[in-house]
Amino acid sequence: MNILKLLFVAGISLTLSACDSRQADLPYPSSVVKIIVPYQPGGASDTIARLLAEELRSDLGQPFLIENKPGGFGILA
Repeated sequence: MNILKLLFVAGISLTLSACDSRQADLPYPSSVVKIIVPYQPGGASDTIARLLAEELRSDLGQPFLIENKPGGFGILA
């Protein structure tokens, strides 16, 4: 039984090592990133999210979008 487990693990390892790694060549993130804030615009959470988005934009060079979804005690977000 241990031989069967060993062969199974070896087969999975060989399969995974043969996989193509094209995804690693893409820059992350490759499109606009949404930050969803579960509170109304103009509040403390919104201000912090906008400051964070600006810092991330300058560091990563990608656009960040703040989307506010108030209501439902934060369940909608």
